[in-house]
Amino acid sequence: MVKLSLIVDAVERISNFSNIFVNIKSGEIVEISEYDSSDECEEMYSEIDENIDDYIRMPSNYELDSYGRMEMFIDSLDNQEHQMKLYKAINGKGAFRRFKDTLIYLGIRESWFDYERKLNIKLAKSILEDYELEYINDLE
Repeated sequence: MVKLSLIVDAVERISNFSNIFVNIKSGEIVEISEYDSSDECEEMYSEIDENIDDYIRMPSNYELDSYGRMEMFIDSLDNQEHQMKLYKAINGKGAFRRFKDTLIYLGIRESWFDYERKLNIKLAKSILEDYELEYINDLE
């Protein structure tokens, strides 16, 4: 059985610059930089290929849809003034930085972290279900 927290941790490490795999037998999170062409990197990919049934590949940052997540958070807010300010913040280049700055300004940064954590847990459960893996919900 896989611990849900392990998959959530892997989801939270997703970035633009790496591929992330979870070894469901050892519990190890393997993060391989897209810019690393070393022998060690090639060995890690070979290990994963040879033992593919032991690994779960985490979605890419593109698949995670960080921008869409921000929009969903904004839509979930009851305060229309906050919604307007956050929608303005995510318009154009630099959207992620302005979004974070606006969250701080509005005093709702923790609400965003709670919302994002719930999304990460939901995604982790979905990944486990897609791989038809039983898991221990060690987050409750």
